Amino acid sequence: ISPASPVKQGFEAHIPFWKESIQRITPKNANVLTESVLLYMLSYLTENDSAVISKSSNLIESITYYIDNNYADPELSLKKIADIFAYTDKYVSHIFKESTGMNFSEYLTRLRIQRAIDLIGKGARDVSQIAYESGYRDSVYFAKVFKRYGQKTPDKYIKSQQ
Repeated sequence: ISPASPVKQGFEAHIPFWKESIQRITPKNANVLTESVLLYMLSYLTENDSAVISKSSNLIESITYYIDNNYADPELSLKKIADIFAYTDKYVSHIFKESTGMNFSEYLTRLRIQRAIDLIGKGARDVSQIAYESGYRDSVYFAKVFKRYGQKTPDKYIKSQQ
């Protein structure tokens, strides 16, 4: 830790406090003084939680923007998103669920199914092409997912829209 490479910006202001505390350490007060310095620093580190919340909100906005614009990529996955944004997939999964109320795969599936419904509404009739443009390689799997979300197979939904 140094001013050039801090753990948290602004820590330099606490250096005099640390130096003074170190000078006052005796065998009798070492535990209490160490604990009080640690508690003081923990309170400093957590006092700006709003910045952390803002950062995770911006991260979620960036992630959802990326998903919204790349949902048709059949390779899109939580792992890929985590790699792109340089976080672990566990962390991305946690904050995504916490922020959106749904997990990544549910969010992605809803987008893809909505895209399929939009395509059908615009006159698309080829289920394989609809699946492909919605981000699915396998039209059979697409049909299962579509039915789970729409209560009808894509073929039946297409017929009901004619």
